Amino acid sequence: MNNEKRLFLFLALSLLILLFFSRFYSQQAPAPSPKESRDISQDSRFPAVGQKAVDDKLAGSLVLPEDRNTVDFETEEYIVTICLTGGYIKQVLIKEYEEILLYQDFLVVGDYIEKEFQLERIPEGFRLVCGPQDSQIIKEVRFVKPYAWRVVIKSPTPFNQVGLLSQKQEKDRFFGRYQEFFYRKDLMTRLGWGKLKNPIVLSDISVLGARDRYYAATLFDFSGGSYILSAANSKASIVWRPESASYFEASLFLGPQKKEYMQHYDIQDVINFGFFHSIAMVILNILHFFFSIFKNWGLSIIIFSILIYVVFFPLTFRSSKSMKEMREFQSDHKAEVEKLREKYKDQPQKLHQATLELYKKYGFNPLKGCSSGCLPLFFQIPVIWALWGVIPRALEFKGANFLWIKDLSLPDKAFCLSFDLPFLGNCINILPLLTAVIMYVQMKFTSPEVDPTQAQQQKIMSLIFPVMMGFIFYQLPSALLLYWFTNSVLTFLSQWHIMKAKAS
Repeated sequence: MNNEKRLFLFLALSLLILLFFSRFYSQQAPAPSPKESRDISQDSRFPAVGQKAVDDKLAGSLVLPEDRNTVDFETEEYIVTICLTGGYIKQVLIKEYEEILLYQDFLVVGDYIEKEFQLERIPEGFRLVCGPQDSQIIKEVRFVKPYAWRVVIKSPTPFNQVGLLSQKQEKDRFFGRYQEFFYRKDLMTRLGWGKLKNPIVLSDISVLGARDRYYAATLFDFSGGSYILSAANSKASIVWRPESASYFEASLFLGPQKKEYMQHYDIQDVINFGFFHSIAMVILNILHFFFSIFKNWGLSIIIFSILIYVVFFPLTFRSSKSMKEMREFQSDHKAEVEKLREKYKDQPQKLHQATLELYKKYGFNPLKGCSSGCLPLFFQIPVIWALWGVIPRALEFKGANFLWIKDLSLPDKAFCLSFDLPFLGNCINILPLLTAVIMYVQMKFTSPEVDPTQAQQQKIMSLIFPVMMGFIFYQLPSALLLYWFTNSVLTFLSQWHIMKAKAS
């Protein structure tokens, strides 16, 4: 296998992984066991009603008017929008990142959805109360650092159900694939929205919640009972249904998926970067180390790319040396090779056999080049997979700038136009173009000598393939392209140096 084919195979495999692996993995979460998951309509503890009626009863599916009496409650970490009519939390803005979270409609008690509540400030939080002094329903929220709430609901009468929270479906399909529900029984189980076509009932669990690209809403230390997961109309919800209770208590982590925050509550296993999660965590820790020195995430990615290049340099050097030996052999025995091609031009199998005999005659092993060339590519695939898991989902890169790049979690958007380009949008992204250029130069420089019948095909390939890959890479996060471009430049420079040594 020549270098061109190896490069094509590597990039094709990497591309397939980048485009499909995260989505595939998110859909492969193990299905709940029959004890943990069942259709509510078949549960003897609940009325035997049709599926539509069950869905309509879920608090997350209640129609909550937008024009309700609302007030904002501000803390050090949040701006919480509270609906006084119904006494629930409509939405939450996280101040550190200036972003309204996809999680909303917290603590909805269906029996009181039309009641008016009063807001009372208490130490470390607030209380929502409704009714006379001797029979009040009380919802209390206390804020605990970092990014945790302690919530309590008390009612003079038993609850029917409580909508703990809901999650809006991400409009962007690329980022929407990171949305999922999760729960911990013995191990953490993850459920994509596709798994919630029918409501799922859970019991005897210790952690429950939802996550998206950057943030998580995670319940823990909560009251017993059944917890219902459902999704309908671009909205998913978590509902608590007690057997018979007028009191609910739970802790809620609502914030960024960062280990330094979540490990305070032993919920760091909520964070997941895909199949190569362990490698991804190592990469993130290394990037944090470089950031502590250089104070810039873009520069940290470049240094990390250099580190990876150095680690794999022995394999890269062996690969480049093998390519050099192959080209030297083809050059030194060009007349014999061409003679064989002419002799067996209509007999490909005999040509292949005769070529192998020629290699054997001069003691040249063509498989050496293939094996050494594939090794550096093979061992870098897990790193690329892990980076693909980290970069789109690590908050560290959100809003991080480098040179002309304003946000490393997005395409670099060097120039924005007043009109849209077909398939590319209204922004000119420089990094994908530079990556395509270095790919083209690399393919031209390392392509082996071929007979005239293959020369035209090779020429077309060396032009079309970089253009195609540049087009596919065009909307990838700039942090990922920065790593890829840096690694490609370093690899090309080493190949150029080795090939140049041939003529000296």
